[in-house]
Amino acid sequence: MLAFRAFSICLLGLVLGASRLPNLPQLSLDQVSAPIRRQIQEAYDALHSHPQHAAANGQLGMLFFAYQQNQPAAVCFERARALDPEHP
Repeated sequence: MLAFRAFSICLLGLVLGASRLPNLPQLSLDQVSAPIRRQIQEAYDALHSHPQHAAANGQLGMLFFAYQQNQPAAVCFERARALDPEHP
C-alpha cells in the first residue's frame, strides 16, 4: 500500500509539473546570421517534435545562451529542469 501511495504521489507530481511547463519560447532570429539561425531552428524543430524531452529543451537552451539569447535560454532551462529534476 505504501508503494502504491508513493507511486501515486510521484505520478501526480509529474502531471502537475508537466502542466506547469512554460510555453516554448518564440523564435526571434531576424538579427542572427544564417548559420546560427539554422542551428537554432533545427534544435527548435527537434524540440517542437518532442516538447517533453528534457535533453532537447536543455540543448536549445544552451544554443540560446551561447548566442546571448538569455530570456529564451532561461525558459528552456526551466522546462528541462521541470521535466527531469534529477539532472539539473
